[in-house]
Amino acid sequence: MRTLSSINITVLSVVALLFASGCQKDEKVFPVSGTDVTGHFINTYIIPDSISIGNAYFDTDSTWTLIFKGDDITHQYKDSAMFRKLSESLGDTSYTEETTPDYACAVAGTVYSVDIVCDRDFLGIEAGKSLGGVVVLRALSAYEFIESGYTAVFDMPSWIDYPKSNLYPIETVGTEIDTDGLKAIEPRCWLHFTGIPEGIGECTFTVTVSVDSRQFQCSVTQSF
Repeated sequence: MRTLSSINITVLSVVALLFASGCQKDEKVFPVSGTDVTGHFINTYIIPDSISIGNAYFDTDSTWTLIFKGDDITHQYKDSAMFRKLSESLGDTSYTEETTPDYACAVAGTVYSVDIVCDRDFLGIEAGKSLGGVVVLRALSAYEFIESGYTAVFDMPSWIDYPKSNLYPIETVGTEIDTDGLKAIEPRCWLHFTGIPEGIGECTFTVTVSVDSRQFQCSVTQSF
């Protein structure tokens, strides 16, 4: 026969469980290594605090990898308020498909310019002047897909390995980005040189990226 004290303990346990679940009602967390419908296409944002060049040499396509670095903000409960603010700013609040925590990742903020200068004359461009005329920014953005009501499918250019995607391919001169800027781009982009010199020796390049009201810089050295 159950005693009054055991009944009280059971009731208190049930109340505690109900309270805990109530507190986390809006703080949904992905199951471990699973999928879920979160209502968002983008499930992770990078709050940029620096940039880097992922390969300090040209690959076969005369291209560098530009990486945005910073803290991850996810829809996990500890970051949920900031995550919701970022999602709402893009209108990413009604995605109905299942996703994983790393399904889509984007830079938090709007990229307004990407510029490169060299400490030596480079392809006829004076040292210290913008190389915008010979460097193209390539990136993928989730914004256009979100704007389409999650229906758009985009043909991919030759510099992407797969033929179609929900991510919009961007190819633009970094100093000529539209005044609206680039939103929801992936944190890994590319800087493609349309030409390279020969026999000019070691060059140091400085890359400057403007995100919202902030600027980030990094330098890379390469010999030609």
